[in-house]
Order: sequence, then structure tokens, then C-alpha cells
Amino acid sequence: MKFVLPLLLVFGTFGPAHAGTVNCKTMSGAGELMPDIFNYVVAGTERLYFHTVPDSKCREEGVFVIPGDKLQAEVEYGPHGEWTLAKFTTKKGKEVIGWVRTDRLQFVEASGINLEDDKVEGYLKAAAAAKAGRLGSPIVR
Repeated sequence: MKFVLPLLLVFGTFGPAHAGTVNCKTMSGAGELMPDIFNYVVAGTERLYFHTVPDSKCREEGVFVIPGDKLQAEVEYGPHGEWTLAKFTTKKGKEVIGWVRTDRLQFVEASGINLEDDKVEGYLKAAAAAKAGRLGSPIVR
């Protein structure tokens, strides 16, 4: 079952990244609320920049994580979940929230009060696939 979260209430409005001029402060549409909290590790060799909205033109300069950093996520966006709304907690306890490219994330585990027993096996398989090198969301699209 898929849940859709109208992000208007939390983050303004979001919309298609391909539509005309990009407004990096607001866009229209909705992201997919994942049923559980997904924990990721940043993969690759370069910085992974946060974006104000799910569009490559809206990068937040100076706001990034590095390979090996841990992120939490609850929302994906795009036809194939290309963007993930992620939260990073710095060593000083400051929370940084923004959109990152899902293909730079390595799934570690799922957690949360919504975690249902029948999903655990699927998440364990997704974690094993991630350890073998698969990046991105454990949600099959």
C-alpha cells in the first residue's frame, strides 16, 4: 500500500522537476510517504549535496554529507523515487533536512512504529542487496 503525503503542510508545495522555470523555494505536488523510516549510508566518493526542492538546479551550497554519513528518510519523490527527503544529524546535534539523490544512498535498515512483520523479510533482502552494492530505495518500483 502506498501513502501519499501532501508536503504542502510541512515543506511548502513541490511539483515536477521538469516543469518550466524552477522555483527553488516552492514547487507543487506530493511525495510518497514511505511506510517506515529508512536508514541509509551515503555511498560514492564525493559530497552529496542537499537541495531545497527535488531538482538538481536547487542545490544548497555548502550543505552536504560525505560518504559514510548516516541519514534517515521518510519521503521519496519522482516517478522512480529519484529524490529522498533526508535528515542528517551533525555531531553537535543539529538536524539538517533536505532533498538528496536516492541513487547515492545505500539502504541499511527500516525502523519505526509502522514496521509490519510481513515487510521485515523484504527489508532484510534489501539490506543484503545493498551490502552487495545495490544503491537506492528498497521499495521496488
